[in-house]
Amino acid sequence: MRATAGAGSAATGRTRLRPGASGGTFDLVFTGSVALLAAISSVAIALDLSVSSAALDVAINTIGALAGAGAAGLAWTRFSEFGERPAALEASAFLVVLASRGLLVILAILGLAGPLGLSLEAPQQWPLYAWSLARALTPILLIVAAWQALRPSGARPLSSLVIAAVPTVAIVMVIALLPAIEASLPAIMDEAGFAALRGEPGGRPGMTPVGLVFQAVIAGLYLWGAGLHRRLYRRGNRRYAGYLSIALIVAAFSQLHWAILPGIYSPAVVTDDLLRAAFSIILLVGIEAQLRSDVRALRRANVRLEELRHVEVQRVALETRAQLAREVHDGLAQELWFAKLKSGRLAQLDGLPSDARELAGELSNAVDRALGESRVALTAIRAGLDGELPFGGSLDAYVADFGERAGIATRFEGAADIPSLRPRAAAEVLRIVVEALANVAKHAQASEVIVTARRRDSTIEISVADNGRGFDVDDVDATRFGIRGMRERAAVIGGRLDVTSTPGRGTTVILAAPIETTGEAGEWAPA
Repeated sequence: MRATAGAGSAATGRTRLRPGASGGTFDLVFTGSVALLAAISSVAIALDLSVSSAALDVAINTIGALAGAGAAGLAWTRFSEFGERPAALEASAFLVVLASRGLLVILAILGLAGPLGLSLEAPQQWPLYAWSLARALTPILLIVAAWQALRPSGARPLSSLVIAAVPTVAIVMVIALLPAIEASLPAIMDEAGFAALRGEPGGRPGMTPVGLVFQAVIAGLYLWGAGLHRRLYRRGNRRYAGYLSIALIVAAFSQLHWAILPGIYSPAVVTDDLLRAAFSIILLVGIEAQLRSDVRALRRANVRLEELRHVEVQRVALETRAQLAREVHDGLAQELWFAKLKSGRLAQLDGLPSDARELAGELSNAVDRALGESRVALTAIRAGLDGELPFGGSLDAYVADFGERAGIATRFEGAADIPSLRPRAAAEVLRIVVEALANVAKHAQASEVIVTARRRDSTIEISVADNGRGFDVDDVDATRFGIRGMRERAAVIGGRLDVTSTPGRGTTVILAAPIETTGEAGEWAPA
């Protein structure tokens, strides 16, 4: 008997099943299980193995009830959460297993097995009828469920509660009513068969010919169900279908053992009970495997959902930036340009007092600076927007605009692989360039300024060099010329800012900032 239990478990539980995997591996497990169980059955049936252990009998039935509950819960979850119609029938099938096995446990605990004819002391016929019907109903429901899964139709299903509850209620009612008609039930197992269960000399195991045919039909139903669930597994629907197909093979051979030595009467434990235990264990392993697969799928779905959320946030941000850029360009920038023109005309009016003319010049300069600030803002906002200049092109345009406004010869030298930057990084880099150019205009007395941008491995490097009067860096307070502010801006994006200058030989401001890809085409960000 130990050999039967161990071999049955080994045949079915060691190989991990993967949905949609190579058909050869699973077919080997499937056919190997059939061959091994057939060999074990031929030996076990010939030996008439039977032991007496009420505790072991209750334990096996408890495992069966737990497996039925777990399988029913998993199937019902698939039906209620994912709308899989066949899963309601599958849940109903395992509720029948739960009810039939659970009743045996309850009757044994309450001490009612003997009085109701479920013990070998005074065995009755009705338990063979009742639990044979329960064993027949389970594969029938599983066959219908698998058939619907393989060939889905648009027919409106019955109420889910009706599908789940009616078979279980019906089998419980049958079990409750059959004892009352025990006297009228034809015998499907004679006294010689019961003697064999008790291990008495001269016993002859096996049911009557009618009983044997009935059990063979039930075994055939289990094999049919195994074949259908094998097709479900090969179609890649779910991992659990593979385990269930193997479990149904074990159940089919268990039914053949039941026809010889039915394991329904306490305290006998026979090979049928052991195969039923193997069936339950395979179910539990399959449930665990399916739950792990579902958890992995849920994690992948959550990752994908987060990616979609990020994409949507990026899309909304880009749309908002595009709208803001249009408003700044068409509104604020146009009004500032109009104010610059008016202030210029005001300063040119004849007879304008000198103080008013000076005030008009200051106003024009303020408007000009505001226009420069608006251009910087527009460049930062438009960074990365479809149809806009890349960051290098925007920087080139600003440098050229500065040269026109300041009257200084400017040149931009940018490599072709200058990466685009995120809006925040682009804004900080532009502010640094703006501050450096403003210092050139205010203090350098330069005739030429060169702005260079290049990429060095994972770093973007931008330099602003002029040919002005320069200064001694060691003698100048770091707070002058906005040097501290530029360094603080560089630190914000993880960069470094160096200033080199020699009196009479100009000044060079160099910004170096690390960059990393953001996962979006053409868009880079400081690390």
